[in-house]
Amino acid sequence: MKFEVYKEDSNKYFFRVVDEVEEILLSTEGYQHKESVLESIESVKKNVPVPTGIEKKETEEGDYFFNIMNSRGQIICTSTMFYSPIQRDKWLNDIQIEVPQLEVVEV
Repeated sequence: MKFEVYKEDSNKYFFRVVDEVEEILLSTEGYQHKESVLESIESVKKNVPVPTGIEKKETEEGDYFFNIMNSRGQIICTSTMFYSPIQRDKWLNDIQIEVPQLEVVEV
């Protein structure tokens, strides 16, 4: 897994966490400045191990996901959708261990 930082045609910067087969696991909304994206990545690394930094959710369609929150309770990024809460929670446990050590690359 790794963090990828990228810029879209809208001139906004984004980050995502991708796995070894380039599947997107976490993604974020756009930021005006690259520095803001990098600060958000550091916030994710800091807050993902903290139980109050995670918000588990279910959609009306019955899919499951989670948000990673900053210390002010704002959503930093959102996970991909999962078909069951067990699948979501297993992946969340894995990411809580791995994300703080992930490298950041620009693409």
